Amino acid sequence: MTQLLNYTFMGSATIPLGTVLRMKEGFVRCKSPDYIVGYINQPNTITMLGNFEDGEAQGSIRPSTMLRIHATLDPIATAPTKSPPDFPRNECREVLSRVQQFSERYLEGTNCSVLWPDIHGVGYLTSRFLTAQNPPKIRAMTLEACAHYVSLIPSKRTWSSLKRLNMSQHLVLTSTQTLDILAGDAAEHAVLLANYFMYLGKKNPAEYNAHVCLVLGCSIPEGNTVWVMRKSSSGDVLLWDATSGCAFSREDDSIPLQKVYCLVSKENIYANLHQETKPHSLDFDLTNPKKWAPLHNTDDQVPLDITTIQEETLTYSPPNHSYARELQDELKETIKSAMREWRRTTTSFRTDTVPKLVSILERLEQAKLGSKDVVVPLEVLSKTRNVSGFALHFAYTNTDDVLRSVKATEIHENRNPHVEFSLGIRVFAYPGGALSVWIFLSTMT
Repeated sequence: MTQLLNYTFMGSATIPLGTVLRMKEGFVRCKSPDYIVGYINQPNTITMLGNFEDGEAQGSIRPSTMLRIHATLDPIATAPTKSPPDFPRNECREVLSRVQQFSERYLEGTNCSVLWPDIHGVGYLTSRFLTAQNPPKIRAMTLEACAHYVSLIPSKRTWSSLKRLNMSQHLVLTSTQTLDILAGDAAEHAVLLANYFMYLGKKNPAEYNAHVCLVLGCSIPEGNTVWVMRKSSSGDVLLWDATSGCAFSREDDSIPLQKVYCLVSKENIYANLHQETKPHSLDFDLTNPKKWAPLHNTDDQVPLDITTIQEETLTYSPPNHSYARELQDELKETIKSAMREWRRTTTSFRTDTVPKLVSILERLEQAKLGSKDVVVPLEVLSKTRNVSGFALHFAYTNTDDVLRSVKATEIHENRNPHVEFSLGIRVFAYPGGALSVWIFLSTMT
């Protein structure tokens, strides 16, 4: 008797080599699909936001699956030490002297800098990158919608973009420059999201008034990173990973952000004086001098010309819906062809289930935008056969990256002679050229 074993894809984790060099073992957050057939995410008491104002950002908070990783290298290697980049500064001598004392006293050994070089290699206080900036006009104007849009900006800069701008890895783009090339790192994602949040608070203070800061810290597995802190008028704190669009309660033990070095507002910069650096151990009352050390101690020390280097108004090209439809068709045929090549055997795709899959994907996109009344149906695709499957989401960069992610799920490895596949694809176009790609893959046996 032959028994066929089939595996269900539950998620993935990417660990940079630099993280392996710094951390031999620890917990890494597993990125799970937003929808898996036959499974339901059960929120725990930490990630439920019933205590937050109006249940804000519930759509962006979800339970986390953590993987305990133990990694070694042979031969043994250590992370190279990084010397801080040397670049000209566009701040007055008094401010630069204060920054030097501040960094030597509070940020020694963190590889964290409160001076960021712009595209021309000229350093500015991180505060100068913050100002209220208008998000694109999309159907929903919510915290979740802003976070979702920012997460659609690819995190990996293409080589062509880097060469065109003659950039190094240390330079930080303005929001306009980030949107122009539609790419950025953690700092640029965080700046854009923080500026969107400040804009919402300015335009609709009754609903979105909050204190917004950048968080300079260290996360697992990325290493040194920049997040966004949003402290509501009631004192509740959410920490946002702008690259993924996910929000975490500071009480959540599974939060990837493990160390907080300092907070940056548009008026000041605050070094963390707590004994602990994990978010759940911190008191986010920035007026407490025993907990936070400000760069500018008094109003007299704030530079009079601490104006932003950002443009006041951001412009966006309209969404290209026709290209989204073309990409949708292209991805469908490309994935089908690739799966047939990977399997090297008869591979059939059902078409009768596709409308149900696409309907689920459309609901998932609505949930990303913060719709509170979206219910993703646990539809039975077949009452007589075993069904497994999942929905994958991508900020579109190129088709090769999509194919690599689909192949990594190993859904094509199903060797049941009676297996049938279903493929649903939906591409949503957003202003500025951003594309939200959803792929639903399922098997019936």
